Amino acid sequence: MVVKQVGDSDSKYFSTAFIILGVLVFACFYAIITLSAYQYYALGITSPQGEALANQTEQNIEQQRLRLTFFSIFVNNISASFYLVTPFISLVFFLIVLFNTGQVIGLLAAATGIPPFTYILRISIPVAFLEILAYTILASESAYLGALAITRSGAKERLKHQSWKSWTLYLVLLLIAAIVEAYLINGKIS
Repeated sequence: MVVKQVGDSDSKYFSTAFIILGVLVFACFYAIITLSAYQYYALGITSPQGEALANQTEQNIEQQRLRLTFFSIFVNNISASFYLVTPFISLVFFLIVLFNTGQVIGLLAAATGIPPFTYILRISIPVAFLEILAYTILASESAYLGALAITRSGAKERLKHQSWKSWTLYLVLLLIAAIVEAYLINGKIS
């Protein structure tokens, strides 16, 4: 029986370590969004200032929706996440993006009177799941490459032969999510 090294050019793209890392990253991303959403939901329903902030956030989002196209959504999602290509440190910055996303969701939930978990489910099913999955794939690839580089276990081979698959999946998922989001917002893909 031949045992393949992780860094072999013909090793599996979805190695066990990569899948485990992906599941952990995905769960972490959703947990940060959810916790942030509940924190800001509580703010939006417990104080007059929080209620005013929730209503202002809702108005700002409605104004932005008038100008959104699938291309602007796609470019925004890439610009908010592409730096995840850089191993480890970029993850810290992206966690701030996720926290801010949760903040907006929580304030919108407070403004509309919908509990945050329900609000997250409503946006997750058609759009956010695809976006979070895209971010997860890119972040997992980055962290996995970083770990392989630190342990000298085949980062160059992974980069040459496997990483392009993560980048492609990332872009395709974000493109599909942007098309769906634009359609749901505007009733058309423009």
